[in-house]
Amino acid sequence: MAAFELTRGARVGVAFAAFLGYAAGCSSGGGGQAPRDTSDGSVPDGAEGADAADAAASDVADAPTDAPADGPTSECVAKINAYRAKVSAPPVTSKDDEVSCALDQATKGAEDLADSGMTTFHRYFRQCSETFQNECWYSVSDPSAVIDWCLSAFWAEGPPDTGINHYSVMTDPKSTQVACALYAMPAGGYWMTNDYY
Repeated sequence: MAAFELTRGARVGVAFAAFLGYAAGCSSGGGGQAPRDTSDGSVPDGAEGADAADAAASDVADAPTDAPADGPTSECVAKINAYRAKVSAPPVTSKDDEVSCALDQATKGAEDLADSGMTTFHRYFRQCSETFQNECWYSVSDPSAVIDWCLSAFWAEGPPDTGINHYSVMTDPKSTQVACALYAMPAGGYWMTNDYY
């Protein structure tokens, strides 16, 4: 689990975590680990450091969206697929029948944060029968900025040496669907839950 605090004119708090079914923690090994390298044995573009991650994030933020215009869910899926394409992982589709369940997880996570002042990720993991989960909250009012920042932060981790991380969850070629949900927190910002199937 990781938490970050950024400064860009104003103080902005960010936290995010990844989880794989049956794993004891965010970086624990488990079934379904995504591959570290591309098919030719090289490290995928954008996995070498923050500068490359920033460039990749910029490319993805500007990528055209082929998904229907149904708001943040489609935008999130399209941007996940733009990152997956960089490592030749097959695209995922939206698991529309689980988006409301992922939204419930995001809502509960945000409510727990508001009630306790502490971020507890994955408390509701497996509620939607997902295999993988990435979560993030970001205290800005623009859902597109939340999606961009969270996904670029997941990407910036790069492939793990062992176990799993946000990058490996987002790029796992075995995943075929994702339920993306953003909950607008009453105090401001959004909690994003990405459940992978």
